[in-house]
Amino acid sequence: EIFFSLLSANPYLEIGDDPLRYMSKSNTKNIKKILRKNEQLHFELYDGKSDLEKYLQTLFAVEEQSTKQLRSMAIFAEKEKRDFFTNMVRHCKKYVRIGILYYQETPIAYQFGFYYRDIFLAHQTAYLYEYRKLDPGKTMLVSLLLTLKGSSVRFFDFGGGMSLYKREFTPQYHCLYNVYFSENIFVLSWLRLINNLRRYNQQLFPKKFTKDHEFLFRTTFEPPNTN
Repeated sequence: EIFFSLLSANPYLEIGDDPLRYMSKSNTKNIKKILRKNEQLHFELYDGKSDLEKYLQTLFAVEEQSTKQLRSMAIFAEKEKRDFFTNMVRHCKKYVRIGILYYQETPIAYQFGFYYRDIFLAHQTAYLYEYRKLDPGKTMLVSLLLTLKGSSVRFFDFGGGMSLYKREFTPQYHCLYNVYFSENIFVLSWLRLINNLRRYNQQLFPKKFTKDHEFLFRTTFEPPNTN
């Protein structure tokens, strides 16, 4: 016996000629206004030819003063995770990309991602809380998408989890699933019960900054409404 359960809804964007085509006019206008009034802002995307270990230390420093730290969501707070990412950068640098948004010479936001064939997978991001008025997360993502335009990247994968922030950039998504298997019908029934209870809990007490709970019990999946 076997059954599937939704793990997450993964938004993605086909870059195309205009990677900002799904953004609202007001959002696009606001980002362009920020960039116009703050010429000190500039974005850099580093690949395996750069000193990625050095830039990874920059990521650690930014996260320490980020909104993630304030919400107790810092991914690099634990030494084991810092070591894990260091090893990825050291041994898999061919596939690693690090994007940094600077204000003058100060790094204020980062995007840690992976590149493989024609796909860019966004993995971790954070920004300095004190620069929040510059909307650094969105400003950096817009800069990254425009940087990828015209490159060999065809698809930008926003990573697991549906959020209003991601919906601003794309209506497209695919779904990831967990697979449960057991030859014992009682074991499988127990797994199905636990799985459903967890999902009911997610719907009753949804996590902040995510819309995954809206997809948990759907049997068909339509593109989310971005209006």
